[in-house]
Amino acid sequence: MVKYTLRRQNRFSSNFNIKRNKREGRYKRFLKVAYFVTRQTLPMYSHKKSPHIYSLPQLISCVLLKIYIRNMSYRDLEEFLLSSGDIKRVLGLRRVPNYSTFSRVCNRVTGKEIKRILGKV
Repeated sequence: MVKYTLRRQNRFSSNFNIKRNKREGRYKRFLKVAYFVTRQTLPMYSHKKSPHIYSLPQLISCVLLKIYIRNMSYRDLEEFLLSSGDIKRVLGLRRVPNYSTFSRVCNRVTGKEIKRILGKV
């Protein structure tokens, strides 16, 4: 009976190590929360005849990540997204938006709205 409990403890300890290895990074966690909040508060697209390549919550979540990281230009944000497959999967992006797309979205949405959303995150 004692051997059985030891075997069970070893099995559980190995499962614990597997879970610990699959930890998420802080940027990925931030983006999950930011994307959830933006989907709840913003419309899917800014206009009904927009190209529908990227949704407004996807783009605003990327801009919020830029603000969260600090000292990052739109070009650096584009490079960061290109190099990170996990972050693209979290946002559901098939391709990464151009830096000018981020700039246009940031100009379209007011600073008050971004601060309000960032406060919820």
